[in-house]
Amino acid sequence: MCAQQIDITDNEQAVPINEPTVGELELLAQFREFRATHDIALRDKLVSKFLHLVYSVARRFSGVGESLEDLIQEGSIGLLNAVDLYDPERGVKFSTYACHLITSQIQHYLRDRGRLIRQPAWVQELNTKISRTAEQLLQEFGRDPLPEEIAERLNITEESVQNVLSARELNHIVSLSAPTDTSGDNDMTLLDNEKANVNKLAASLQLPIEDRIVLEEAITSLKPLEQQVVRLYFFADLNQTEIARKLNISVNYSSYLLRRAINKIKAVLEEQRQREVAALIEHETAPAPLGEVVIYDTITGAYTGAYLRIRVAEEIARARRYPTNFTLMLAQVQGLTNDEELMKPMQAAVSQFIRTSIRTVDLLAHMGSGQFALLLPHTGREAKVLGERLCKQLAARAIVPPACLQPLALNIGFAVFPIEGTTAEVLFRRAENALALAAKNGVNTVVSAANTPMLFPRH
Repeated sequence: MCAQQIDITDNEQAVPINEPTVGELELLAQFREFRATHDIALRDKLVSKFLHLVYSVARRFSGVGESLEDLIQEGSIGLLNAVDLYDPERGVKFSTYACHLITSQIQHYLRDRGRLIRQPAWVQELNTKISRTAEQLLQEFGRDPLPEEIAERLNITEESVQNVLSARELNHIVSLSAPTDTSGDNDMTLLDNEKANVNKLAASLQLPIEDRIVLEEAITSLKPLEQQVVRLYFFADLNQTEIARKLNISVNYSSYLLRRAINKIKAVLEEQRQREVAALIEHETAPAPLGEVVIYDTITGAYTGAYLRIRVAEEIARARRYPTNFTLMLAQVQGLTNDEELMKPMQAAVSQFIRTSIRTVDLLAHMGSGQFALLLPHTGREAKVLGERLCKQLAARAIVPPACLQPLALNIGFAVFPIEGTTAEVLFRRAENALALAAKNGVNTVVSAANTPMLFPRH
């Protein structure tokens, strides 16, 4: 049991002040050491200690159309960012800090997956809750539930459910971005309807922290009087007449200030949306629509090469946003038979072996013909250590495929972003070149693209 410091002042009772536990002190010491040394092994140890936070947060987003495995991978990247950026001297618990970054990372991932013009995150979250509840009630009743039954289960109004269902079908919601008539009467009606819809929907759940920050920044960019009008109208729930009386201005002027403020907020939010879209949509890294890509390879259970290229494009955008690095690694299995039917179980066995040897945050894809690719976020030159470990462990297993005399082996080549390339094409070409050099040097060889000639993109 830890000791307690007793604070005693005149004429007051002694008040115990809880000191950090031994475990908390050890954790702070580890983070201080990591900030001083940037030791990779220590970072991995800290990530492993808090990996349960990723699973906990990822499960909250299950049912949104993305696999739990993908959500866990994205959340793990958020955890890595948290470990890299955490300052133990700020007095904030790491678990609290990490949960915010894990949640934000998964939300960014889901938005990148979403439509170009997206619904607000809090509407998406309510939409997800309604979808899950509808599925549960379908199982209970044996029929499609009514909106009032969904509303009762979620403890929200039936109108909120109807609004979300209508938004889903129309592929948009009526929001601040909806067109408005320039006449005063119509403006007032639209503003009142807007406030009513937003308030009814938002009453069911809190706005996520990142959206609250963006909205707060948009509001604080307004002039002081505009800020007052917006806060009184949307947050204090005052009408136009009450605002005018409180601020000692005319009703027409309060209406004018409100319209102008909303237009400014719209512009700020649109600029934010454009920045998010620009992070992914670049001519050299724009991915194909996800709906047109097969995600999983049926032979190995790993991801497909087409899906990997999408994820590489996303990782490039993410690495530029933070900024950080990552590694693209190619591994060619040596010793496989040419018989396709005999090759399949061997490739599946190698896939399972690699998956159990890498981190949760890492992504494994089967490129075909016994070649695998690994996407390793937050990894630089230390990728060579992983490659050498994979070669050594596979050699120790001494797996001899049917109709072959030699056990399976690996050759590995890898390229690091942004050192060896800043586009997906260059990274793949340099990793392929490193892999070819590894094959020339014999089996169980790992070669970095830093040891190969610089390549230029094809025109």
